[in-house]
Amino acid sequence: MLLHLRHPLAFHINSVDEGPDGRLLISARNMWAIFDVSKKSGRIRYQIGGKKSDFTFGPNADFYWPHDARFRPGNRISMFDDGWLLRLARRRPEQRSHGLILDLDFRSRKATVHRSYYQPPLESSTQGNTQALSNGNEFIGWGQSPYYSEYAGAGNTGGSASRNLLYDARLPGADISYRAFRNEWIGMPYYPPSAAARSAGGRNVVYASRNGSTQTRAWRVLAGRTPGSLSVVARHVPRSGFETAVTTNDRGPYFQVKALDSRGKVLRSSPVVTLSRRR
Repeated sequence: MLLHLRHPLAFHINSVDEGPDGRLLISARNMWAIFDVSKKSGRIRYQIGGKKSDFTFGPNADFYWPHDARFRPGNRISMFDDGWLLRLARRRPEQRSHGLILDLDFRSRKATVHRSYYQPPLESSTQGNTQALSNGNEFIGWGQSPYYSEYAGAGNTGGSASRNLLYDARLPGADISYRAFRNEWIGMPYYPPSAAARSAGGRNVVYASRNGSTQTRAWRVLAGRTPGSLSVVARHVPRSGFETAVTTNDRGPYFQVKALDSRGKVLRSSPVVTLSRRR
């Protein structure tokens, strides 16, 4: 049923999460259902939500138009519950949009709320996600609503404003996000550092920059009479903003800079540049 779709809009599979033991957690938005499927055999281990659900629901545990279903440690799953469909706004919304984590009791076949994350008046009829952060917090992308939010792990219930909301932010202009994530980002430009050297007030100033690099912490400056005879004139100059200026008494006229990481390791070297004298 799930692998050979003649009418995919009837299912609208919007996420597949690979979990332990070769299991796949599949979100079928238009069925209001999530399936745990064996990757090897294709057998449905259980269905939660939709028609013929294998689970009943505790208070506020049911969901509508799910997105981004994910395995969580223990017998838990998470999702973003869009809660209502804007195209059918003439009907009453099923419920408010929110991030949702469910506890699954396989003995009683009952799903209960572990945590939920609301931010009235935000409503999203499409997209969105709930991301677990390493510090125990939860990060919510609000999909069609151009916001993202971070919550302390405890969450909130009942659709009220959350005292555990740490911050939320609005995307610029008309931008929206399919999903939003908070991760540690490392910028490693494919291009080398840029360098320039100018004569000023009887001394030379070397300028160093590497746009987009998050690892550059300091600069090393080399100078010499020829491009092949460069030696170090400043071993470790802390990076200061987008462009770092280093003053030297060395006459050059050839200069080069090297980007250093936090341990002083050379990341990459600039091309050799020639001193430019002010007139």
